[in-house]
Amino acid sequence: MSKTIFEKIRDREVHAYPTLEDVPTESDLPAKLIKAAQQAAKELGISKNYKLFMNVGRKVQMVHHLHLHLMGGWDNPSPLTKTKIV
Repeated sequence: MSKTIFEKIRDREVHAYPTLEDVPTESDLPAKLIKAAQQAAKELGISKNYKLFMNVGRKVQMVHHLHLHLMGGWDNPSPLTKTKIV
């Protein structure tokens, strides 16, 4: 049986950047996740324009775990930022 993507990440066969390997207390966890994402965005050169999101729940995750998605690198603002709400 082949390994899942999560097992490959754990075994360092697939790169996941960055990983937060120290286990913070529950109250520290949100701040540490966001700080790690900010650092990754800075290192990737997208710190001025990125999005963070996460999936929560068994219907959107095959293996229940906590992680953030970092998306960025857009040169132009979203059309939504140009929309004037009256």
